[in-house]
Amino acid sequence: MQILASIIGLTVILSSMAQAAVIQKRASFGMDTFSGTSCQGFEEFIQVGAIGANSNTLPGPRKSFKVIDTDDTCEALIWTGDFSGTKLTFPISTLSVGACFGATNGASFDSFDIHCFGSGVTARAMSTGR
Repeated sequence: MQILASIIGLTVILSSMAQAAVIQKRASFGMDTFSGTSCQGFEEFIQVGAIGANSNTLPGPRKSFKVIDTDDTCEALIWTGDFSGTKLTFPISTLSVGACFGATNGASFDSFDIHCFGSGVTARAMSTGR
């Protein structure tokens, strides 16, 4: 009986406490790449999901890009060289689903950084009845 009373007492104490759980935030941005201007000549699909810089070189020169999915937290930076040369930045506000972006002069790009913003982790309070 004493063990049962201890278990019930512990359950009451635990149920009245709030616990903090760490939740890893993710980002979502996907784009198609194209060898031609105006999103013509599909080459590949690129998906990123991490908060911060998502940088890589492209497998070949690309002239335009099309947003396929976004959670509206990412901006795109593209370079004419290997993270060098002319850099174009496309802010979050211009990258809605379906947006086609690239240089207006037909320049080709060799590398990109999809930079996604966020706090990284959050603490969420969970309660069991209080």
